[in-house]
Amino acid sequence: MAALKAGAAKIDITPDYPVWLDGNPRDRKSEGVHDPISARALVLEGTDGPFALLSLELVGLPDDTVARVRAGISEQAGILPQRQVIACAHVHSGPATCGFFCPREDAYNQWLVQKLVALVSRARQKAVPALAGSGVGEEFTISEYRRLWAKDGRIVMNWEALSWDDILGPAGVPDPQVGVVRIDAACGPTLAVIYNHAGHPNTPPGTWFEISGDYPAFASALIERELGGVALFTNGAQGSVDIPAFRERDWEGLERKGTWLAREVLAVARRIRPGSETLGAACSRSRVGARKIAPDYLKWAREVAARAREQVVNIRDGVDDAIYARMCVELADSAAKEYDVEMIGFTVGGAAFVTIPGELFTEIGVRIKRASPHEHTFIVDLANGSLGYIPTSRAIEEGGYATRPGCGCLDAHAEDVITEQALGLLGQLHAEMVR
Repeated sequence: MAALKAGAAKIDITPDYPVWLDGNPRDRKSEGVHDPISARALVLEGTDGPFALLSLELVGLPDDTVARVRAGISEQAGILPQRQVIACAHVHSGPATCGFFCPREDAYNQWLVQKLVALVSRARQKAVPALAGSGVGEEFTISEYRRLWAKDGRIVMNWEALSWDDILGPAGVPDPQVGVVRIDAACGPTLAVIYNHAGHPNTPPGTWFEISGDYPAFASALIERELGGVALFTNGAQGSVDIPAFRERDWEGLERKGTWLAREVLAVARRIRPGSETLGAACSRSRVGARKIAPDYLKWAREVAARAREQVVNIRDGVDDAIYARMCVELADSAAKEYDVEMIGFTVGGAAFVTIPGELFTEIGVRIKRASPHEHTFIVDLANGSLGYIPTSRAIEEGGYATRPGCGCLDAHAEDVITEQALGLLGQLHAEMVR
C-alpha cells in the first residue's frame, strides 16, 4: 500500500469504414455510426508500481489481442502485464473484435492495439497526487434476470416469443448494485470515476446495423459532463441478466437507460469524500477443466453443423441451432483438456475489484461479493480475455442459452474454482490493507 497518484485519458476508437458487428448474428457489415465508441484508461501509481485499468466500449477482446496490448503497455508505459486490467463493456453494436457469429475484424484489432498502448502511456504521463473514495447505490430498471421457468419445465429466455401464460417466473434475480470509486486530484478536481453495474448492453438488436456504444457510452459521457474527469464503466457479473427484450429497444431507450445509470452513479459519487491514498493489486492463475460434451449432443451437433450452410444469418436475439452446433463442434475439435484462468484483484478508495475473463453468471458474482472481507466488492467481467459464459453448475443442469457446450468452454466445476480463486485474491488484498 502506498500514497496514490492517478492519471486518466480517453480516445475515440470508432472505425471509419464498415465493419462486422459483434454480439448478435448479423448478415452484413455496419451501416454508419449512431454514436462513437471510446476507450478510457486510468493509471494508478504507488510504491509497488503503476497499475492500469482500461474500459472499452466493445463486446470483448480475444486472448491474442489482449496479449499484444499488455506487452505493448509493459514495454512503452512500464506497467507489468499482471498489473493491467483491460475490461470490455460487452456492447453488442461495436466492431467484431472477437468474431462472435461473424468474421473477426483482425485489421481493426491490430490498429486498436497501438491506440490502447498510446492511451495508457498518455494517462501515466498525466498522473498527479490523488485521493480516492468509494460508495454504492442501486439501479433496478436496466437489468432483469433473463432465464425464465416455463410451465412445461423448460428454461426459456426473456427474448423468446412466448405468452406470459406459459411462464412461471424468473429462475433467479439480477444484481442491482452500482459500485462507484471517485478519484480526485489531491488539490483539485475529479480525475476519474470507476463505476460498476451488471448488465447486457444489447439495446440495438441484431436487426440493427449502426455502430453504438450503447447505454454505457451514454452514461459515461453524461457523468463526464456533470462531474468532470474520465468515467470508466466496468461490467459486473452479467452472464445471466439482460435488458428487457421487448421494451426500450430503440435509440430513445438507449438514452433512457444511460441516463438512469448515470444519475445513480452521480448521486453516489457526490456523496463520496475521497480521502484514501492506498492502492493494492494482486494476480493469480488457476487451471479449469474443459467442458465435457455428452456423446449424443456432440453427434447431434456434428450432424446439424454438416447440414448447415456456411453463411452468416441475421437474428434479432439469441442464436439458432446451426450456431449452437458449430460452437459445440469447435469446442470438441479444439481438443483442449483445460484452460488457464487469470484473475486480478485490486483495491482503491476502500473498494475491491476482482476480474473475470468471461461472462460470469450473476449468482456467482453475488456469492463472491457476500463472502468478501471488503466492505465494497465489485466484479469486473470480460477482463483480459474471454472464456465465454461461466454458468453455475445448477444452471448447466437446468439448461437454457449460455449453458450449452460451446457457449462457454469451462466445465461445471468452474463456479467453485473461480469463487475460491476470487476469494483468495480478495483475502490477500484485505490482509495487506490491515497490515
